[in-house]
Order: sequence, then C-alpha cells, then structure tokens
Amino acid sequence: MSVPSGIAMQDTPRSLALALVLGLLLACGCSPADANAGALQGSPYLGESPPGIVPVPFAPHVFTRELHSSPVFSPGGDEVFWNEMEGGAIHVMKVEHGRWSEPAVASFTLPESGEPEYAVDGDVLYFLSGHRVGESQGDFDENVWKVTRTAEGWSRPQLLGSPVNDHPMHWGVSLAANGNLYFGHTGGSEDLFVAEYRDGVYQEPVPLGEAVNTEDLETTPEVAPDESYLLFSRVVDHGRGPIDLYVSFRGEDGSWLEAVPVLGVNTAEREISPRMSPDGEYLFFLRTVNGELMPFWVDARVIENLSVSAREPRQLTNDPAFDYHPVFSPSGEEILFTSRTGESTALFRIGVEGGEPQRVPVDLEGDLYSDWAPDGASIVFDVREGGGPPDIYRFWLASGEVQRLTDHPGMDGHPSFSPAGDRIVFTSTRGGNLDIWVMDVDGGNPTRLTDHPEEDWHPRWSPDGSRILFTSGRGGDADLWVMSADGREPRQLTSMPGVEDRGFWSPDGTRIVFQSGGDLWLVDADGGEPERLTHFPGSEGNPAWSPDGRLIAFASDRGGNPDLWELVVQEGEHLRHPRE
Repeated sequence: MSVPSGIAMQDTPRSLALALVLGLLLACGCSPADANAGALQGSPYLGESPPGIVPVPFAPHVFTRELHSSPVFSPGGDEVFWNEMEGGAIHVMKVEHGRWSEPAVASFTLPESGEPEYAVDGDVLYFLSGHRVGESQGDFDENVWKVTRTAEGWSRPQLLGSPVNDHPMHWGVSLAANGNLYFGHTGGSEDLFVAEYRDGVYQEPVPLGEAVNTEDLETTPEVAPDESYLLFSRVVDHGRGPIDLYVSFRGEDGSWLEAVPVLGVNTAEREISPRMSPDGEYLFFLRTVNGELMPFWVDARVIENLSVSAREPRQLTNDPAFDYHPVFSPSGEEILFTSRTGESTALFRIGVEGGEPQRVPVDLEGDLYSDWAPDGASIVFDVREGGGPPDIYRFWLASGEVQRLTDHPGMDGHPSFSPAGDRIVFTSTRGGNLDIWVMDVDGGNPTRLTDHPEEDWHPRWSPDGSRILFTSGRGGDADLWVMSADGREPRQLTSMPGVEDRGFWSPDGTRIVFQSGGDLWLVDADGGEPERLTHFPGSEGNPAWSPDGRLIAFASDRGGNPDLWELVVQEGEHLRHPRE
C-alpha cells in the first residue's frame, strides 16, 4: 500500500512478490510482531489495561514495527487484524485455547493488501489490495476485496466489482450497518465518498459534501454503525501540512455537520487511521513516534464530548441586561436566573424553550445567587441589602411571602438546597474565614462544615445528598473539591492552571460541569482528567444541568452581550454503538 500523495512520509515501493516476503519471514523464524505475544492471556484488547481520555500507546510489546492501519477487532473481541507499513500483508492474531496467538500473515492476504475492516456482523471482512486484476490497472491502483467467514475459516478473496471499484481509492474503507461503504477517493480530488447499498446492490459512489470534504486531503474514514458520526483523517495545506483526526456528526436533517478536530487526541505529531472498538468504548488510531506510525487508543468519551461541542447552542435571552446564574426548576420546564441592568438586579423565570422572561416579584436588590427548592414551591437566594454583606432569603412563588433566613454581620451567600429540601448549604464568613456551612431550611442550627485557612465557596449538594461539591483555594489555585455531606474527607477533583469554579452535578451524580478559562468543562465526579466542553473565544460560565440531563444552561457573550444559552448534551450517548 502506498501513502497518499502530498503526505510527508515515505513508503518503500514493494516490488517483491508476497511469496518472497512470506518466505523470508519463515526462513528467519521471524513474526511480524513480538514473538512473546503468544504468552498474552486471551482477555479483550490483547490484555491491555483500558485507557482514559488521554491517549496511550496500544500494546507496544506486540506492535513493534510501523503500521499502515490501526488494529481492528472482531465483534467478539477474539480476533484482530492490521497491516504494517512494509511488506504489503495483512496480519492477524486470535484467541486460541484461552490465549492470544502469535501474529501471523492472514490466510487470505493478496499482494499489496491492507486496511482491513469488519462488516458490523463480523462475518465479512473488507480490505484494499493493489493485486492486479486487469491490464488497465495502474501500478498502485487499489480495489476493495472481501472475504467471508466459513466453518473452515475465511473464504478466498472476492473482488467487490463495479461501481465501487471503478473509482480510484486509497487508505481505508468503512462499512455502516446498512451496508453503505465509505472510502477515500484519489481521482482528481482526495476526498471521502460513499456508495449506498440498496436492494442488494451498491449504487454509484458520491462525495460526502463540503462539510466533510475540503480543498485539503481527507482519508481513512471510520463511520458509526448507524452513520450518526464519521471519523477520518485530514491533511491540511492541500496535503502538505499536519495530519489530524476529524469527526463529523449528523444534523437533525440527516446532513453531515461541519467536521471538527478531535481535541484531546490531535498533537503536533501525525494522527491518522481512526478505528472504533467493536463495543464502541475506545478509539484506536496511529500516531508518529520517533518518525514511525504506531497504534494508540483512548476512551471514546473524547468523541462523545465533541458531539456536544459540534452542536450549536441555543440562545435563550437576548437583551441589553447581563443575564447569569441559571438554575432549572425541578420539573425542568423553567429556568430561574439573575439579570442585571446597571445597578439594578432582579430574578427572572424563562421557559426552557425560550420566550419572554417573567420577573420574580422580589423587591430586594443584590447579587441574587439563587436555587430552587426540590418541591418547586419556593426559591432561596442571597441579597446584599443596603450595600452590606449578603444574607440569605427564601421566597414562596405562590404567596409571595419572603422569609429572611440569615442575619449576620458577615457574609452569608451561595445557598443550595439539599435533595430532600430540609437543609441548605451555604458560604459564610461568620467563623472568621470564608467557609462552607449548613443550616436547617428555616435558617436554624447553622453548622460549620469546613475550617481551612484558605477560602471555600460555591457549595452544591450531590443529587443523592451524600456529598457536597465546592470551590476552594486550598490547593493553591481555585479548584473543585468534594466532601461528604458532614464535611469529612475533602478531596480535590481538579488541578488545572487558573480557576475552576461554579461546579454543577449531572442528575445521576457521575459527572460535573464547571467553568474555567472562559469555557465549560466536564470532569468525572470521582476525579480524572477534565474534558473541555465549549471552545468559544469569548467568555462562558455559570453552567447548570437540567433535571433530565438533556440540557446545560449557561451564561455566554457569544451573542455580543452576556445572555443565557443552552446546549443539548444527551445526544452524546449515541456513540456507544457495539458493532455486534
């Protein structure tokens, strides 16, 4: 297999017949990868420990030579195929007697073969080969071939034929569950094409369109089984620049959305040949290491988060005021937020679909950092009445009754209801330092939860009531911390440069959205590497998750003025598609 024109790497011409290659391997007793591979246990993915959201090398003890395509696993996880940069052969390992076999050349390999890809059911394997099938074929023209699994093993290779193989192609094919075939086209334009599979016949291949194909070079496609997203490689500067991974998602109208870089994966090195694991949990790809393409893998959440950031947020408010601090009603039908015009601040309610905001009839002025009671009947907020330090108030929406919950010379603010609605956690300086306190819902029994020389603020109860999330300066910068509901066992969640603040739990308590550096980020509730959710050059913050987990509301100046926006996030779950 050769490298696409314009990519800055060299691929040695393969003039030797495949038989000679195999003969040399047998003569020297070599295998295409480390001979110790036979000792691997038959666990999934060659016994490697699963990666997180930071890519790591995949099985470097097995893959010791430069690869031309990423490893592709069978749906059952008991077989893996790949091809190396040199040799023109497809290699295989499979589980035999509970252990992974040593690498071997696949029985069906033709000369100049590579880029193996399973059909979704795993019973058919497609690949490209430069094996000559006619006098009109050029020196490196490639065709799509397929083999079928039988009781005796893989069948003899079959040429796919017209109209797919009427087109020049290179470096990769990918199959959707419906049989649609995606491939890299090299005739005049190096773009991605698709041939629809309709009534048992492949239709004439067509380009994917401007959202995917550009003046640069697009290659190595990997489509989701349901065609909800498409991963591929792009070589910028008309094929002369860096190679990175991109992904395009399907819009609501079925069209492909503008492709975006796979952030968290792309580096100054070259990334190419994306392949998803059959369970949809991991992304495999090749990255240059010391000038050679070697396999890496990463948790598929890096793609899921991009499915969110690739979507356009919806603007909820659009007025001259400064709108911020959104929080959803328990029903998820409304959003409570603060709006400031000049020196005047007020609370408003707006439907999750937008509309005309309705002012909450509270006559008090101040920052109005608020929260909604779990039963939806009242809200709690802090107010700097008369310009002094804030205190905490409760307001009943039906009756208009206002109850003052704190009356202290120091600062009491940032209130948040417990999930049961019987307690309120808040920030206070009544102990001499800015710490986290908790009190009964009527303001009684204030109890200090943190007592640290550094400041703690912006507490929020977990959905199950067992933990409290807060921001603290005790780690040096302002970071997110979590502790048990009684204040014990504080644990640091984030340690990014700068300030991480305004953390908000997902409804299931597994993830936290927060603001940092003018963008929104996500982090697992148990810690780990934070993942960037938005990538806007302006300022975004104050995130709040909807009770059903479908939306994140936030403040942003992407419309030119600080307004409320909301982002659909639930769709990211559709990426976890097993290929079985």
